This record gives sequence, C-alpha cells and structure tokens, in this order.
Amino acid sequence: MSFVLVGLGADSQKVRQLACISIACLMGNTNNRIAVQLVLQHGVYSLLLGCLIDGDEQVASASTDAIKALASYSEGMGIIFPANMNEGTHLESLIAKSSPLGRVRVLALIVKLFSTSSSVASEVSKSNLLNLLEAEVPNSNNTLLLSSIISNGAAESILRSRAMMITGRLLSKENAFAFNDESSRRNILSAIDKRFDFLESREAGECECALEALGQIGSSFQGATMILSTTPPIARHVVDAAFDRQQHVLLGIC
Repeated sequence: MSFVLVGLGADSQKVRQLACISIACLMGNTNNRIAVQLVLQHGVYSLLLGCLIDGDEQVASASTDAIKALASYSEGMGIIFPANMNEGTHLESLIAKSSPLGRVRVLALIVKLFSTSSSVASEVSKSNLLNLLEAEVPNSNNTLLLSSIISNGAAESILRSRAMMITGRLLSKENAFAFNDESSRRNILSAIDKRFDFLESREAGECECALEALGQIGSSFQGATMILSTTPPIARHVVDAAFDRQQHVLLGIC
C-alpha cells in the first residue's frame, strides 16, 4: 500500500495515474470492509481528490474512476459524503477553495457519482450538491453538466426533474444568455426534448417539470425565440400538453 500512497503524491503524472488505477482495482477486487478500512487508515480519499484537482486530464479521469469505485460501497459513501460540512474533503468545501478548473472537475465528479447508483444519487441530493451545481453552472459556463443529468436515464426521476427546474430558472434570467453560448443552450434543450419520448406515459411528475422548465425559459423574448427555433420546435410539447388537457376537460363535460 505504501508504494501506492507515494504514487498518488508523485511529481510524475503517469505515476499518479497508475496509482489511481491501482486504488480502483483495490476497490473492485478486495473485500469491501477491508478496502474501505485501508482508504480510511491511509487517507487515500484526500489524495485522490488532490489528483482530481491538480492532476492532468488522465490523472483526473483515473481519480474519478477510483472515487466512483469507492462510492459503490455503502461504507465508502460515508467517506465521500461526510456529515460534517466543515470537513476538508466535503465536495462543497472543496469547490469553494479550488481553482476554476478544479471546480469544473468536482462538478463533473458530482454528475458521475449520482449515476453510480440510486443510493449514491440520493446522497448527492441530500448533500445539497444540486443546489451547488445550480449556483456554479452560470459561473463556469458548464451547462453540459445539467445536460448530462437530464440525459441520464439510469438516474432517479427526481434528480432529472430537479435538473430541468434548475435549467428553467437559469435560462429564464435576463443575463442567462450572456453566460451560456448558443451551442450549450441547444444541447440542454435537446436533452429535455429527448426525455419527452419516455415521459408522457411513464413519469407524469417529470413530464410536468419538463413542461414547467420550458414555460420558464419561454417567459423571456430570447427564451421564447430559442424554444421556437429548435428543429423540431421543442415548444410543441407545451402546445400538445395544452390541447391534451383541454380535450380531457371537454370529455369530462360531455
């Protein structure tokens, strides 16, 4: 274990990458209690976070995989989501003291963590990390994260719904179009559009959130222009829903 610890703090990016890969292998091939005990005993998680924040792209990716492997254990979630907000390894604290690149990487880690399992997704939600995501997205121009959440069919419906509502609030603000480029905005609308293929007959609550998000976006001139100018226009879902409800009312009267 000692050589892996040295590797995680090495100057060589390649050595750090290999050390992160070794931790991921440890997680996948060792008894979960023993693996988590080793992580706790040797302070491995904080070293992995260091690799995530200041390593190169390959090191950050390998670190993310190792942290995801740790999150697959129920005992590991207590390490990643500490109850004490003042813990130096708490992801919210980490974002507050990281560089812009570091913040983006931690936000990307949050998105990947919630897709690990429903239990991890619940911890992400309970840890208030989605609110953190909402606060950071306009600053980091990282609407790609919201698109990833909305597109993730394996995530809990409540998380996708939350991401849609965050999107609606963000893109309804007057200065939203100054923070996000057109490509990012269209990608996130495309993610919502594709979800409608699954929502109408399966997730009524999520469908309502999607419609509410589109309504918020369309409340401004720029937003209305955007939802009407996609191909095909994503605004068609709002129109379809309005006619569908009117039809149900008429059938009820008859």
